Amino acid sequence: MTSNRQRLLMPVSAPTDEAADRAAFELECLLSRVTDADLLADVSYTLTMGRRAWAHRRLDVYSAAACRCGTRRHGTVADTPPPLVYLLCAGVGDEYPGMGHALYRDEPTFRYWVDADCATLESPLISDVRRFLLTESGSSQAAADQLRALVGRGTTCLEAVDAWSATPEVVHSALFIFEHALAKLLDEWGVRPAAVLGHSLGEYVAATLAGVFRSEEALSLVVARARLLTEFGRGAMLAIHLGREEVRPFLTADVHLVVINGPRASVVAGSADGISALANRLSDAGVACRRLPTGTIVHSRRLVDAKQRMLECFKRIDLRPAAVPYVSNLTGTWIRPEDVQDPQYWARHLCEVVRFDECTSTLAENTRALLLEVGPGCTLTVFVSQHPGVERGRVIATGRSPGATQDASTCVLSALSRVWLAGGAVDWAGFWRHERRRPVDLRRLAASALDGLDLPSSALGAQ
Repeated sequence: MTSNRQRLLMPVSAPTDEAADRAAFELECLLSRVTDADLLADVSYTLTMGRRAWAHRRLDVYSAAACRCGTRRHGTVADTPPPLVYLLCAGVGDEYPGMGHALYRDEPTFRYWVDADCATLESPLISDVRRFLLTESGSSQAAADQLRALVGRGTTCLEAVDAWSATPEVVHSALFIFEHALAKLLDEWGVRPAAVLGHSLGEYVAATLAGVFRSEEALSLVVARARLLTEFGRGAMLAIHLGREEVRPFLTADVHLVVINGPRASVVAGSADGISALANRLSDAGVACRRLPTGTIVHSRRLVDAKQRMLECFKRIDLRPAAVPYVSNLTGTWIRPEDVQDPQYWARHLCEVVRFDECTSTLAENTRALLLEVGPGCTLTVFVSQHPGVERGRVIATGRSPGATQDASTCVLSALSRVWLAGGAVDWAGFWRHERRRPVDLRRLAASALDGLDLPSSALGAQ
C-alpha cells in the first residue's frame, strides 16, 4: 500500500553517539538500495514502532517518490521524563493561499477537521475559505506572487487580498481552521500541549484547544471580529525595532502602541496618514520600521465603537473554564478563571495591547518545555527565540520560513522530527493510524546492504 505521505521519517537511536552514527550509516546503506516506495514506507514504520528510543538520536527525512534522503538531524536527550510541549498559536500575518493543500492531501485527520470546521460556516463563506486554504500549489504560488506584487506597488494587503477575491473574514477563518486542524493532527501524533499561548487571533485558537468554546462557536466569533475590523478598523500598522519604552516618544494622539512582541519589537497602529508620517520620522532617526501589509488595525483604542458589538457576540456564547492552562495576551500571565468566562475580557481583547513579550516570559519559566508554533509560518518562533530566557533549540516552527518553498506537510513532519530529537513524546501508533503498513526485517536488509564491508554485526537490527 502506497503511503499517503510525500516525506517519510527514518529515526534511529542508540546508547552512545558512536553507536547512533553507525546505525545511521547502516540505514543510509540499506536505503540506498531501496527503490520501492512501499518498502521505504515499511522501513519507516518499522523504525518507529515498538523500538526503544535511546538518548543519542538521528533522524533522516526521505522523499517517498524519489527514495532519497533530504535532511539528517541529530539530537541528544537527558535521561529525564519527556519535556512538556507548549503550543504557540499564530495570529494573522503568515497565512498564504493554499497553505492547507498538502496537509489536506496527505493527512486524513487534518482533512476531517478542515471539513468539519468549514461545514459550520455560512454557505457564502465556505467556498471562499476552502479555496483560500486548499488551492493547489501551482495556483497558490501564482496567487501569492499576485499578492506580493500588489502590496509591492503600494496596495494594502486588504486590497490585494480582495483582488484575489478574499476578504478579512475569509482569511481569518481560514487561518483559524488551519491552526485548529493542525493542532488536532499533532494531538493524534501524541504531541499534546501542557499549555497554550495564542498571539492576537491565535488566542481564539488557544482558547478553543483549552475547551473554553467549541470550534464552531469560535469560528462564528472570528467571522464577527473580522467584519467589525473591516467596518471600524480602517487604518495602518507599523512594526518598529524598538521596545515599549523606547517607542513611547514617537506616539501621538493618532498613533498608539498595540503589540509588544519583544525587547526590541513593537507594533503601532493609527490612520494611514499618521503611520506614514511616523515611518518618515523613524527613518530620519535611523530606526528600522516596516509597514505591515494590512488595511485594518486591531488591539487599538480606536476600536472602542466595535467593542460593544463584540461584547454582544460573546454574551451569546457559553464560555467554559479552561481545561488546559493558557496565557492571556492582555495580562501576559496565566489566564484567570474569572477572565476566561467573562465576555468583557474578550471584548477588551479587541482593543487592548497584546503583551506577547510578557507571555513569552511566563512560558520561559519552564526551562525544559518545548515551544511549538502552530501556524503556516514562523513569526512567533522568531520572536520567542529572541527572548533571553529561551534556548533557541527549544523553539520549533511547524510552518515555513520566509522565501522557503516546502509545502506545509513537509514542514510539519520536520517539526515532528525535531520534537522527537529533543526528547518529546510521539505516539507513533497514532502517526500511522490511517495507513496499513507491515514490519520488515531490518537485520536482514542491513546485512544484505553491508555485505562485503568490514563491520561487526548490524546495529540497526539490534535496536
